Amino acid sequence: MSETSHPKGPWTERPSLPALLACVLLGHAAGAAELAASVSATSDYVWRGFSKSGGDPTVQGQLDWQHDGGAYLGVFVSGLDFAAAYGGGYRRYGAGDGAEIEFVPYLGYSTAVSPAWRVEAQVAQYLFDDDVLGGSASYQEGYLLAHYRDLVSAELAYAPDAYDQDAATFNLQATARYPLSPAWTLSAGGGWFEAGRVLGADYLHWHAGLTWQHRHGGIDVRYFGASDRPRGGRARPAPANGEVVLTLTVGF
Repeated sequence: MSETSHPKGPWTERPSLPALLACVLLGHAAGAAELAASVSATSDYVWRGFSKSGGDPTVQGQLDWQHDGGAYLGVFVSGLDFAAAYGGGYRRYGAGDGAEIEFVPYLGYSTAVSPAWRVEAQVAQYLFDDDVLGGSASYQEGYLLAHYRDLVSAELAYAPDAYDQDAATFNLQATARYPLSPAWTLSAGGGWFEAGRVLGADYLHWHAGLTWQHRHGGIDVRYFGASDRPRGGRARPAPANGEVVLTLTVGF
C-alpha cells in the first residue's frame, strides 16, 4: 500500500510510495481499530522500477481490516495509464486503450516469531478495468515478508502467470527505516524485479526518502532510481530513474 512494514496490504514495500505512506498510516490505525482506510494523491505511481501511471499524478485508496489473531484482508485501488507506460501514448502491443484503474484485493496472515521478528504470508489478486498488453490481465501474486523491529523489511513476491501472459515474474526487495523523531522517518531500499518474459525487461530499482506522519495524515517525498535489462524487442515501460515523487495521504 510501501516502504514500511505492511501488515495489511499486498506488499511490504509498496511499489509506489502511496504504498509506503498508506502502510505507515494503516500500521498505526490497526493498533486502535480493526478497520482502517486511507486516500492518497501522488505525483507518480512508481512500482518496481517503472511508472504504472505513465509519469502522471494519480489518486489511490485502501481499505483494510485486521483481526487480533493476525489475519487481515483489504483492497487497494489506484489510477493507471498503461498506454503511456508501455507505448508512449500510442497503440502498441495492445496498450493504446489499456487499463486506467487497478483493483487489488488481498488477504494474509502476520505473526511474531520472536520479540524482534515478525513474518507474513499474503496473496493478492490484481484486477483491471480494461485490457493490459493486449488482453485480459487479471492475475494472482503471492508474498513472503519478514520484518525486524520495524526497522528492516524484506519481501519475496512471485506471480506464476503475471498479466495473464503465460509467464512468471519474481521480485526480491528490502527496505530499511530510521526514525528521526515520532513524526519523521528516513527510509531507503532497493530490489530486483525479474519480469523479462512478461514486460520485455528486468528491473533493478531503488528508492530513498523522508516521511512525515500525523495522526490523520502524512507526506512522503521520495527519490526513485532504476535501470532495466531488456530481453528481446517487445514493448516495456521505461525505468523510472531520477524521479522525485510527492505523496499526500489522509487516513481514517
